[in-house]
Amino acid sequence: MSHRPGIVGLIATEDGGVAEIETALTERGHEVRAATEVESARKLANERAVDCLVVAGGDGVDVVAVLSVINEADALLPTVCYPYAGSEALAARTIELDVDTYVPRSAGLESLVAAVDDACAAGDDPLRDAEGMLRTLTDAVPVSLSIYFKDAMGRHLHVSEHFPKLIGPPYMETPDEKIIHHPADALGMTDFDLYGPELGVETAADEERIMKTGEPIVDKLEDASESGDEDYYVSTTKAPWYDSTGRLRGIVGVTIDVSERERNRRTLARQNERLERFASTLSHDLRNPLAIAQGRLRELEGDSEAVADVEWALDRMDQLISEMLELARQGSVVDDPEPVDLALPARHAWDTVAAGGTLTVGDLRTVEGDPERIRTLFENLFRNAVEHGGDDVAIAVQDTADGFAVTDDGPGIPGDDPSEIFEHGFTTRADGTGFGLSIVREIADAHGWTIDATNGAAGGARFDVRVVHPPDGGGDE
Repeated sequence: MSHRPGIVGLIATEDGGVAEIETALTERGHEVRAATEVESARKLANERAVDCLVVAGGDGVDVVAVLSVINEADALLPTVCYPYAGSEALAARTIELDVDTYVPRSAGLESLVAAVDDACAAGDDPLRDAEGMLRTLTDAVPVSLSIYFKDAMGRHLHVSEHFPKLIGPPYMETPDEKIIHHPADALGMTDFDLYGPELGVETAADEERIMKTGEPIVDKLEDASESGDEDYYVSTTKAPWYDSTGRLRGIVGVTIDVSERERNRRTLARQNERLERFASTLSHDLRNPLAIAQGRLRELEGDSEAVADVEWALDRMDQLISEMLELARQGSVVDDPEPVDLALPARHAWDTVAAGGTLTVGDLRTVEGDPERIRTLFENLFRNAVEHGGDDVAIAVQDTADGFAVTDDGPGIPGDDPSEIFEHGFTTRADGTGFGLSIVREIADAHGWTIDATNGAAGGARFDVRVVHPPDGGGDE
């Protein structure tokens, strides 16, 4: 390989020849960073601070221990073993630990320098480039997201830049009150060390299962709130981590702050629960006595005007309760949408409404939604057209650039503000309830859609439902 000066980490003591080795590598153009401890080797490997590591050892330095740490931290980091005290057993062990080159002391410094030249040149390997890109990514992710790698023992080998801030900005505190200010402070630590035994046991069991089965854990919701603090939730996805040879190395995980999403979900759940309670009150507490009153009314003899008025009032109450119940049920968010061909609910809705008039259905799109609620939306729009346009009204449903439109050739929308027809209780008929179009808007809102009412160019009413929204800053042409 061609010579490319690089940054070389050197793990050696004075009696291990650190001075002679450093001089030889420096004269060759390499920058040398010398250290004597195992943890220094781990840090150099984890932080990608060097292009190559030379392990020379010396008195008090366990060469195998250092090589093992490097292998765990970064199996792709080129490593040269130039042992202070070599042996056949050590040479064999370096093969097991994926050491790139074993240079016996008897080969001399010239052979060591050549091996380091080759190792630094190997730093241009595509796999190294790929890992460098990954590290760039993990260092650039936002505060709300953390990416991390753990070895098979659950120890953190690499964490993204905002790892401590995700747990508790601007730092995190371990159960033994150790402060983690920087991602490097968490390296070598397990979840037992960082979060305590309760979470440590749970994550260890999850990760053992992942490594055993090869199956990832996806979007696991976890309550990370601390006592007395605001609700704090994270979503975690973990998968097996394999090296370039296909060997299982540990797990890779992504944890995202989903507190706002979870709070919104819980708020919606509470709103839906209140709607259900309201619907239950309408359905039972009001309808039951109403049914009794209607039954007793039928027992009365005669056809007096008073009886007729009471009957009309009770029927009116029944209609109001029915439509308020429908309004309450349609307002809950659609949380389990499915593909719906809009033409199908439109035609089914017409079958339940038609008492005259005509319906034309164009080529409509398929949307994600609740088919029953979409049918109810069409039913109320069609019923509104028939009630105001008469038995000969012509209704059309057509596709638009961002959704669909329902038009009719009736009298159109009264007043200067067409949007007021969607307000609860708005009606222009003496016997109307004013809830039909409110239900339409509730159904649209529940799907995340918008609906607008206008008068058509040729007369009649036009309702535009937008199911595809433009990007931020966009708008209609």
